[in-house]
Amino acid sequence: MTTIAKIAQLSDFHFTANLANKGRAFYKRPFLFMKAKGHDISKVARLYQKIEKLERADGKFDLMLATGDLSTDGSRKAIMNALDFMREGELRNGSSRAVTRGLNAGETRRILLPGNHDRFTRAWVGFQKPGTFFEETLGIPTQYPYVVGYRREGVPNVPDQPAVLFFVFDSTPSIFAQIRRPWRRLARGRLEVGDLDTFLYQANKMFPNGSVKALDGTDMNVRYSNCVRVAVLHHHPMDGDSLTLMENHEAFVQYCFRAGIDLVLFGHEHKEYSFTKPGVSELPVLGAHHEVHLFCCPSASEYSSENGFYTFEFDEVSIQFCFYKWNDEACDFISGGLDFYDMFRPGPRQRFNLARPLA
Repeated sequence: MTTIAKIAQLSDFHFTANLANKGRAFYKRPFLFMKAKGHDISKVARLYQKIEKLERADGKFDLMLATGDLSTDGSRKAIMNALDFMREGELRNGSSRAVTRGLNAGETRRILLPGNHDRFTRAWVGFQKPGTFFEETLGIPTQYPYVVGYRREGVPNVPDQPAVLFFVFDSTPSIFAQIRRPWRRLARGRLEVGDLDTFLYQANKMFPNGSVKALDGTDMNVRYSNCVRVAVLHHHPMDGDSLTLMENHEAFVQYCFRAGIDLVLFGHEHKEYSFTKPGVSELPVLGAHHEVHLFCCPSASEYSSENGFYTFEFDEVSIQFCFYKWNDEACDFISGGLDFYDMFRPGPRQRFNLARPLA
């Protein structure tokens, strides 16, 4: 099979302004009932080492996807630390000595999106600041949802060639959190009806043939049924705990079926799990029956969490998934997958078939 794309999903870095942070509560003010927690620089360094080893053995990842909470407090310095880790070859924290190596993923090799921590006012953790501060700091699109396409360099720009489409959402609440229960609202997230209708409009606009902007800004010609379709957001639309679900999660999942989405990637919960949901696609791209695979990615580097990251490789008939989970004893990220109970299982990559092979 021909590889269409290979991506790494990283989530919930929780960078602070102090790049060398080794793990402690970022805010210690006694009146704050929740303590914001930062990154562990040793985990960040080990993350680089693992990804560098994987790329040296099997070639570079086509894309690095970061699904929100890049920072802990939404400050410019914390956000810039996350950006520098994604785009630079090394990070020095203003000194003559390197603190860690970076992933060296340029603008055409990364997709970044906000989480609730990235929207904090930086004065009061628990309240969010509207606007485009996060996007302008990172130099990314300011309007959501948006769709971006990917096809490997050298592949002809014609609809007959398979591609990957990423529908990118901002699932942070569109209004301020209620003072009585701010953390509950921020934790749940929300997509508005307009977000979902725009999402479906974007899908319809490309059906059956159309064009989409690629990460390098060029127009990419696609056939919608000949693409792997991926929705990415921060908050979780599927979970066993109904109290923490995204507020309108059922509508979002239904729209994913209507648009023929194959894969939904998110973070936020700092734990690993997956769901496979059967349903019907409104767009006649896969026949009467369809499956959507949903994956929650754990935190990459927040110091008090069990850390890990995901990789996905797409070909004409399947999605190959690998979970790299941090192991304290080995002091390394160990490869494996998820069992029936969403427990980590060391071993080879897992494979999920697409509903219908691409052309």
